[in-house]
This record gives sequence, C-alpha cells and structure tokens, in this order.
Amino acid sequence: MSRAAGGLIGSFGRVAVLNVDRPVHRHVHPHAHVLFKIGGLDSHFRVGDRLFELTDGNAVFVNAWEPHDFPHARGLPPALVLALYIKPEWLDDVDGKLEATKLPRLFLHAATGLAPLTTTLLHDLADAAMGH
Repeated sequence: MSRAAGGLIGSFGRVAVLNVDRPVHRHVHPHAHVLFKIGGLDSHFRVGDRLFELTDGNAVFVNAWEPHDFPHARGLPPALVLALYIKPEWLDDVDGKLEATKLPRLFLHAATGLAPLTTTLLHDLADAAMGH
C-alpha cells in the first residue's frame, strides 16, 4: 500500500516522504512540486505525456495544474519518494525579483540530473522528515 513515511511543513510549503508501491493515477493540483527518489526501486514518473526516470541521480519537476501520474506496477518493490511542494509566495518572499507567482510555469524542464552533494542533502532532509 502507498503511504506517507514522514513529512515537514514550513513557510516554504511541505515535504512528504512517500512509500509508493502502487500506481498513482493521473491528476492535477495547484501545487508545483519536485520529486526525488531516495530509496527503493528506480521507476518512472509521467509529466504531461512524457515519462521521466526517477532514480537516485535525477529529479522530476511538476508545475501547478500540470497532469502527472506515477505508473508503478503493482507487485513491484516500492519506491521511496521525497516530494517537495513549493509555495510560489515563499519564493517571492525569498527574492522579490524572482516573481515566481507571475510565471505561467515555474519549471521550464520536467527533469534534471543531481549533483552528489544534493543527493546527500536530500537524504538528510528525508531522514529529518521521517523523524530520524
């Protein structure tokens, strides 16, 4: 069963650590978010009509109101995913020149590679969210 393994809430938005062992059906919502695999099975995440790898070395970006799903096949080992839900208002507070709330799309690309230090920091964040 897919379940929350931990989470944090702050002025930035929220962090959720999700243990996903079944498909997450196509949906949209008003939150932009970034997804990171922090354990378990390598998998894919669909943004719009394209599949993107969700592995230890990359991140997947989803804009607000952008259709997305996680086509994880039942019976496969779970993927442990850290989801960072970002409040655009927080970005504006951090740097007023950024004007993130005025952009039609916060993220121009749906995936990118991660530096090793970033991966280490993400694991630390996941540990904190899970209370470790």
